[in-house]
Amino acid sequence: MGSSLPFSMFHLLTSLALFLHLTTASWLFHLRPYAQQCFYEELRGAKDASFTFQVDDSDGPLEVDFWVSDPDNKLLKVINSESTGTYDFKTVKAGTYQFCFHNVQGGSEEKLVEFAVFGARRPQDKPENEAKENVDPLDRAVDELEEAILAIKDEQQYLILREKLHRQTAESTNSRVAWWSMIQTLLLVGVCLFQVYYLKRFFEVRRVV
Repeated sequence: MGSSLPFSMFHLLTSLALFLHLTTASWLFHLRPYAQQCFYEELRGAKDASFTFQVDDSDGPLEVDFWVSDPDNKLLKVINSESTGTYDFKTVKAGTYQFCFHNVQGGSEEKLVEFAVFGARRPQDKPENEAKENVDPLDRAVDELEEAILAIKDEQQYLILREKLHRQTAESTNSRVAWWSMIQTLLLVGVCLFQVYYLKRFFEVRRVV
């Protein structure tokens, strides 16, 4: 029991170091017209995971096609013609999962895509068939603490990303409203000037007659 304490403390320090340096897997990339781009992430098996994405910066339609496949190339999720969303799925086995985007919507428009994966991101530290009675209680507590910390980290990163996406959407909407207000103001000024000119010409013609 005495020899396992230094190892447990080392495990705890390693877990905290990983917590400080490990972040949620996220990407920001440009998806070219008619192009397909895939990302690969190591996930644990039999865990709940989720991903979120949003398409921005396109003059045409924002929709893209998206799918997730497991290490055996079996499709877990297929999404067609969507521009944003958050989806859940369950990892069947530990291994490399594939996340692919396909830009077939909107013709020749390039799109800016933000994408993140949450949960089940770390491989198993111990073999799954290891007997629970052979695990030191302190090690088990450290493992549970590590997993809880990582879950909190994932949740924080998820909220940060969602806040960023909503802020970008709000800023884009505000920008469009501002431009539309300026256009309306110019149109109103133009109509007023036309009415003044028309009335002036009208009375000048009446005066001549």
